Amino acid sequence: MTDRDFIDQARLFAIAAASRCAVFLTSLAVLLTVMGCVQEAPSSSTKTVAILLLLLHDESVEVRSAAAESLGKIGDRTASQPVADLLTDQSPVVRRAAAQALGRVGASAVNEITPHLVKTLTDSSDSVRRAAAQALGDLEPPPELLRTMPELLASPHVEVRRAAVLALFQVDASAWLGILQKAMQDSDAGVRQGAVAALGETGSPSILPAIRVRLQQDPDPAVRAEAAYRLRAVSDAITQGALKRAEESDENPTVRRWARRDATL
Repeated sequence: MTDRDFIDQARLFAIAAASRCAVFLTSLAVLLTVMGCVQEAPSSSTKTVAILLLLLHDESVEVRSAAAESLGKIGDRTASQPVADLLTDQSPVVRRAAAQALGRVGASAVNEITPHLVKTLTDSSDSVRRAAAQALGDLEPPPELLRTMPELLASPHVEVRRAAVLALFQVDASAWLGILQKAMQDSDAGVRQGAVAALGETGSPSILPAIRVRLQQDPDPAVRAEAAYRLRAVSDAITQGALKRAEESDENPTVRRWARRDATL
């Protein structure tokens, strides 16, 4: 089998698999590995990665996204930058697949990949923004690589602010307590709720007063419910008093439920 035949069969398999179900996309890597076993040097694993890297530039959206996802499953560190280049692909399907893959292959190049993912938080597609936020959580970059977060949280575009708080929820947000407390006063309830969740994940006692304010005063029930959920494990008297009042008097049943200490998921 020639290299051209090898690539053509992989490409056709990717299109066929993608047309049926996304679950089968990962079997592209299996096919390539099996096919690579009949090739001469380089090794089958090297051959597999090499073919997938070529398929990242295919004209088909299905093939590009399948190749990116397969490279993510394989986890080959040499794929980080080529996959990152797909974050500007014209197709949101491909951009999402690239972001998801970078959460798996980018660990060896966090310094180089993180800026690309942070920029992708401004993508026009919600699914791409969410994938980028999740990938950042997978990579757990140090705070200095997330230094543009304050700018994103101050964006005039609400969808960007939501993506930023989601990203901070996915990582250790201990270095971002100040800007997240400010985000709890955002005009958008989704941003406020995300900020409450991110701050709650830090476990920092310093943020308890601000979360109690959201529980007591936020006009949106989803934000108040998030605040109750984040406070319910805190045992100090002030917090327990705030939860008791919410349980007894909040107009929303979900808030009242999470304000109870015995509430379960």
